[in-house]
Amino acid sequence: MGIKRGDVFSSAFFKSSDLDDGELMLVIESCAIELVGQGSDADNRAVVRFKDCDQGLALNATNWDRLEDAYGKDSDEWVGECVILYSEPTRFQGKAVKGIRVRPQKGGATS
Repeated sequence: MGIKRGDVFSSAFFKSSDLDDGELMLVIESCAIELVGQGSDADNRAVVRFKDCDQGLALNATNWDRLEDAYGKDSDEWVGECVILYSEPTRFQGKAVKGIRVRPQKGGATS
């Protein structure tokens, strides 16, 4: 298998293209407000960090709701829980794009 762009130019946050090869199972380590983006596009967002992983996931409302429904309203309750990240078609600003989705795995934590 050859080298991919993401192997050379890593990012602090997951992108949908990081999941082109399939799903990724991870364990939540933390959730905190972080500055995401650069310059005038920078914004404070909730970011989930994972055990043994350098990349985080900036949460959108859909993924927040999925985690909240599965693990509770307080993000501290999510720590140690297992999730699967995957990519699926969605719409952003009226355009079809690939987005990252979270699939909670109740009882799948490996704390």
